[in-house]
Amino acid sequence: MAFSTNEANIHIGCIFATFLIWFLTLVPVRLAQRRAGFDNANPRQQYNNLSGWGSRAVACNNNTFEAFAFFGIAALVHYFGNPSSTAGVVFCILFVVVRGVYPFLYIFDYSSTRSAVWVIGLACIMGLFIDSFL
Repeated sequence: MAFSTNEANIHIGCIFATFLIWFLTLVPVRLAQRRAGFDNANPRQQYNNLSGWGSRAVACNNNTFEAFAFFGIAALVHYFGNPSSTAGVVFCILFVVVRGVYPFLYIFDYSSTRSAVWVIGLACIMGLFIDSFL
């Protein structure tokens, strides 16, 4: 298996960037909880009592965590399967870009655009898996 450090850095860097995106989606969740009177004894139960943008922030955080898991696996499979593929690098970078926009679309309730961005992210994950075996 021969691949350059730059290609490896892109895969690992995109996984880390996706983690940071997930971590940053906690900020609006905590703001919504604080506005509702943060309940440190039952913070997850408090999620159910949030409404509007606070409820969407929780859903966004959950979805971003789920996407992080699938993307991380796809990026690692690609990293070990076909890391020198330009298409795979593009899929990694595009995923990070669209998932970076996703929280704003979700929290500010642009549901149709958010769904389109979600599909693009899913296509990037599928592309990484498929390109791993080419």
